[in-house]
Amino acid sequence: MIEAVGLCAGYKNNLVLKNLSFVLKDTGLNVLLGANGSGKSTLLSIIAGIPNASLECTDEPVVDGRKVSDYSSFERAQKIALTAQNETCAWAYSVREYVSMGRFIKGENREIIDWAIKSMALESLADRAVTELSGGEFARASIARSLVQDTPYLLLDEPQANLDIQHQYALFNILEETAKTRCVLVTMHDINMASLFAEKILLLKQGSLIAEGAPQTVLTAENIKAAYGIDVKLMQHPSRNKVQIYL
Repeated sequence: MIEAVGLCAGYKNNLVLKNLSFVLKDTGLNVLLGANGSGKSTLLSIIAGIPNASLECTDEPVVDGRKVSDYSSFERAQKIALTAQNETCAWAYSVREYVSMGRFIKGENREIIDWAIKSMALESLADRAVTELSGGEFARASIARSLVQDTPYLLLDEPQANLDIQHQYALFNILEETAKTRCVLVTMHDINMASLFAEKILLLKQGSLIAEGAPQTVLTAENIKAAYGIDVKLMQHPSRNKVQIYL
């Protein structure tokens, strides 16, 4: 379980996260929504324990009963996997080698590596250098690397940003299945996709949590207006009992 009570974080005179309190269960697909600059990526990096000397944090999150900072880097790698925004690799590792790096802590497992490569539609690219991949192809390789880490907590920062609609849909089907046995936390901007797949949504506005819960309770016209400053219309998805927004 991930728990935050009164979490605040910021840079000197700029408070990025303001008194956040929430609980994420051991399983489930959770989505962080909010406008640009609302603090989504900062929150994800704090939960992952990414060092940042210029970021001051009070009342840090607790993961399985321990503060994030109490974990060693080795322990965190066994507990939490993170796919960050705009990851890069300057070295010409093959896709298979790059994905396999996710097994560094736990030891090589060919079966799970093969599964991740297949799941992310990378089979035809497995021997290609990651430096030769398109942005979307590399994004899929980075996600595969986090999947093979096989941790109880999987954090992904806008993983679908560089993916076409086919691979976005495939990714969220995988995350939905993965979330049956572990906690998945994703930041994204696609409200309709979040509604289709999320079990729980946390909606941020300028660093504050203004709504949380099931998509149908969070995604109201009033909440979306508050978070994004736009008026929307709400409709039910034609084949799913899920709310969808329209401008």
